[in-house]
Amino acid sequence: MKQKRSTLIRPIIIVIDLFLINGVILIVSDYEYLNSPFLLYIIISWLFIAYYTKFYNVYRYTHITRLVTLIVSQFFIFSLAYLSFFSLFREGEVIDNQLVIYLMIISAIIFFKFFIFFLLKKYRSEGKNYRNIILFGGINSARMLENLFHNKNDLGYKFYGFFSDKSFESKKYLGLLKNGFNYVLDNKIDEIYCDSSQISEIFLIKIRQFTESHKLELRLIPKNKAIYSKGFILEYFGTIPILKPKPLPFERIETHLVKRIFDIFFASITCLIILSWLLPILCVIIKFDSKGPLFFKQKRDGLNGKQFLCYKLRSMKINSESDKVSASKNDKRITKIGFFLRKSSLDELPQFFNVLFGDMSVVGPRPHINIQTKKYENEVKNYLVRNSVKPGITGLAQISGYRGEVVKKSDIENRVRLDIFYIENWSFFLDIKIIVQTFLNFLRKKKKLIKIMNEKLVLTCSIVLFEESLSDLQKTIDSFLQMPFNKKLYLIDNTSTRFFEHVFADKDIEYIAVEKNVGFGSAHNKIINNIKFLSKYHLILNPDVSFEEKVIPNLIIELEKDKNLSMIAPKVLFPNKTHQYSCRRYPSLQELLARRFTFLKSIFKKVIFKGTYRDRDLNEPFFAEYITGCFHLYKTDDFVKLKGFDERYFLYMEDVDICKKIDILGKKKLYYPKEEIIHVLKQGSSKSLKLFFYHLSSAIKYFLKWGF
Repeated sequence: MKQKRSTLIRPIIIVIDLFLINGVILIVSDYEYLNSPFLLYIIISWLFIAYYTKFYNVYRYTHITRLVTLIVSQFFIFSLAYLSFFSLFREGEVIDNQLVIYLMIISAIIFFKFFIFFLLKKYRSEGKNYRNIILFGGINSARMLENLFHNKNDLGYKFYGFFSDKSFESKKYLGLLKNGFNYVLDNKIDEIYCDSSQISEIFLIKIRQFTESHKLELRLIPKNKAIYSKGFILEYFGTIPILKPKPLPFERIETHLVKRIFDIFFASITCLIILSWLLPILCVIIKFDSKGPLFFKQKRDGLNGKQFLCYKLRSMKINSESDKVSASKNDKRITKIGFFLRKSSLDELPQFFNVLFGDMSVVGPRPHINIQTKKYENEVKNYLVRNSVKPGITGLAQISGYRGEVVKKSDIENRVRLDIFYIENWSFFLDIKIIVQTFLNFLRKKKKLIKIMNEKLVLTCSIVLFEESLSDLQKTIDSFLQMPFNKKLYLIDNTSTRFFEHVFADKDIEYIAVEKNVGFGSAHNKIINNIKFLSKYHLILNPDVSFEEKVIPNLIIELEKDKNLSMIAPKVLFPNKTHQYSCRRYPSLQELLARRFTFLKSIFKKVIFKGTYRDRDLNEPFFAEYITGCFHLYKTDDFVKLKGFDERYFLYMEDVDICKKIDILGKKKLYYPKEEIIHVLKQGSSKSLKLFFYHLSSAIKYFLKWGF
């Protein structure tokens, strides 16, 4: 039996659509419509418009967005034809039920259209109404087709295999090209695909003649896939086929018209429903937080490079560098409320006024400050292509994670790449998708952070001080105090001088004087009773560590994902950004000896290599055996249950020991390299004989406690 050409599906759908139109009119039973002239006019108009809009040109490979486009086009033109009947033939008369009948027709046709669309997909995904296909060409094209039709089985294609004059060890290899014609006839093949880069022009002519004589469909995979992927139109100059690039979306007037109508509608709704009450509240908060105006105005590049004033809510103190220096992490110009505004993107809300003024669009490439534009237009290829459309409040680059400060050149290159993709592939539905994704990203990221910020006291931190560099310590304290939620920092002074007591004065800092060096673990344990019922998370921090404002909030979010996760730590880097290998396997005697005696490193090289997890990908999170103690973020309840550090150790091995205790508790430690910190590591034990013996003593205590 000849395979499933589905030739009757389209005529049946057309007949059912006409039946639905007439059925609606019959149900309403209004004499003004239930008459031969009107019915004949509606049927002819519908069929003529459907031919013009290609409303029934829906194939098994048609995407749902194309289906929606066909529906919108059909009903827009049909509405004009429908209403024209009364203007032409019943002018001056009041006719009831016009809108009722039109809406009922729309509802019935749309429901049926989608019902049939998904019903056929479901039917084909179950292996019915399929088409048999083969390929004349190479194994690469064969794999591509096999994967395509396997992953999208609702298209309804069954790939039998391929023919090639090169022999391949593949189950899908069916033989030489010359044997393909008999195979097609014997196996009732419906479509033949040809990889034109793998077969000669003469053989391609034979295939064309064969498919025409046997009424089969022929599909060509072009030689230059790159050219075809950019979207070309096939035209004929006489009998010569010519490929012409398709016009880009923004080269069409209707694109600008549709986008502008949507911008005005969306921005107006946002201003009325959100900005009308939110802006006055934010105005009061910003004014109370710092001196200066509510709005910040700055010139940016718009369409075709034309300058416009971009509006934002002021998130910085008044400064003279706003047009010269872009905001960065830990930027001291940012106010307290400004930090929240920038993290939540609420500072961008006034740009909806820019949309109404016509300077910006809701969706488009984000505008940069002028000094950045001048820099990037010389450094980044195709940067100025972004100016071919209006800048946007959000964009494809932003929902893909490329937002905020540009740290590496690849950051701006990826933004430009995605902006250009958006310009070349714009559609109304792509704009809707970007807006929805922007909103979802906002909810996902802020939901947990807001929950954290609403806690009575979220985070406590302890830092042990002993002969520290003031500049390093200042960076560490600044890094911690920038956190946007309730926090408390304990500075535990192991010196006898009380030097640090009045150096750092802040409402979020509590100074504890021990007045002698009791060691790392014992000093940190001084605050266990203080934090027991006070905080949800506790951070063990070295006094020579610095990090970005996002590090702790993101680590807390990860910590909350697993109830069995007790401690989390980020990737640790030296100031020159090389890796410190802070996550390790539990130490062996050979490894400890090699670390203290340089001449043993070459002997135990493999032990050290494996001990620092260098045999796995250190750029991906995993549960480590132990993590060195310059930055440990604990759930406070677990840290209290552990009773802190074992005070029998002095300066060394406390971090290894507490990781062992976490194992006994049945909990886990997560190494999370997606967040990074900088640690100014001091190699004290290699320079001081006294510290060397402290380390040796701690190592002996560790092995006596836990075994070798």
